[in-house]
Amino acid sequence: MTVANESLKPEQLVGGELGVQQRWGPLEGRITAYWNDVHDLIANVTLTSRLPDCPAGTTCRQRQNLDLARIRGFETELELRPHRDWRFLVSYLFADARVVDAPQQPALEGKRLAQVPENAVTAIVRFSRPSWFDASLTGRYVGPQYEDDLNTLPLGGYFTLDAMISRAITRNVELYVAAENILDRVYTTGRTTDGVISIGEPFQFRGGVRLRF
Repeated sequence: MTVANESLKPEQLVGGELGVQQRWGPLEGRITAYWNDVHDLIANVTLTSRLPDCPAGTTCRQRQNLDLARIRGFETELELRPHRDWRFLVSYLFADARVVDAPQQPALEGKRLAQVPENAVTAIVRFSRPSWFDASLTGRYVGPQYEDDLNTLPLGGYFTLDAMISRAITRNVELYVAAENILDRVYTTGRTTDGVISIGEPFQFRGGVRLRF
């Protein structure tokens, strides 16, 4: 149970980023580093004593301000275009997101922010020839993360694979089919202290018509 808090203050972010981009023939590389300090971060804080709004037997949390959280890391991407119809992209994101200062909740200092993975990788293959069709294949890896503020409920990493193909019939009409989680992987997206686990979407196949005006 997460309880509201009428005394919350607005968050304030101070940060910056610096990036470079370079092309070597058909290969292009980009990297961006960032550093963000969030003052009065609003987080769901696990309480040691239960509030009246929390039923007995539940884990009681309340939205509270934490003095300072720091999110820093970098994102890099490589793109290869060996032919005008083909594009290959690989990107990697590293995010070190932690509580730095929380005098009212000292147990949270140094803990990672909930539901923020440190590592994420995406790889995309695209083929585009409008007179034929457009197609893409996307693989995503999301690294381990934590469900809660105390870092006691780990969520494992997972990999998914998606595909899409489309064909323009006219200037304003396009047909498409798509498949998500092609490998039908079962992965955890949430969990509670009493053992309830939420899982991601299974294999899905869909098709449709896009109309552009």
